[in-house]
Amino acid sequence: MNTLKELMNEAEKTQVVIPIGGKAKRMGLQNINKALIKVAGKTLLEREIELYRNCGFKKFKLLIGHLGEEVIEYAGNGEKWGVEIQYSMDPKVEKVGKGKALKNALINGVIEKDKRSLITFPDDLKLNRFLPLMLLAQHIYGVEKYGIFATSVLITSTTYQYGVAEIDEVGRIKRFVEKPQLNILTHIGMCIIEPQVYQLINKLIDIESQEAIEYEATVLPELARMGKLYSLTLYANDKDDWIPINTLKELEQAEKYLSQKAKPS
Repeated sequence: MNTLKELMNEAEKTQVVIPIGGKAKRMGLQNINKALIKVAGKTLLEREIELYRNCGFKKFKLLIGHLGEEVIEYAGNGEKWGVEIQYSMDPKVEKVGKGKALKNALINGVIEKDKRSLITFPDDLKLNRFLPLMLLAQHIYGVEKYGIFATSVLITSTTYQYGVAEIDEVGRIKRFVEKPQLNILTHIGMCIIEPQVYQLINKLIDIESQEAIEYEATVLPELARMGKLYSLTLYANDKDDWIPINTLKELEQAEKYLSQKAKPS
């Protein structure tokens, strides 16, 4: 791996897997699929597809559930963005989660088992337009150098959502900070996996479980235990390279940031 052309060829062979079957409960928006929420004039899904398409990724696998028919009607086969889109409907169980959605897409063949996957979420806005290629290059290096199976993107600083305090020996607060920046490595919702990981998904995730299963809580910890999980670390904070959108307040902040960024200087 020593040329940009080789990297772009690898991007074209990599499938982008986007789980978007959940509900926007914390945002109080029950009548729209979260991926179809607009921010600064574009849906979250459109922004996600454009980010990867502009880096040479062509194949997209959308894992749909809640109001999935609206996603299909909106995105179609991907032709309007110059990409190829396939859909996997979430399994018909009461509680799903991204883990079950991934396993089901493997079972029904939407996720191709002989190709690596880049798993990503549109409600994690990525502000670095080269990030997908940075992740792919880091991942391929890790595969060749260390024999890893997966690579996750971490950020060095993130905003803690609550006020924090320090107290003295009798309980008096001597320092209080509202929503501080914490210097703790934080996963920002991007992970690329080799086909070997599909075996772990099949082994660790039970579609018939009574609980929702998240692959971040099952597969990633096991990969870390095995020494097969690599990282791409961004030395930035969640106001520079990443905007998570889980609440209406965060949506408003993203709208403000992206609208200002789009204004001519």
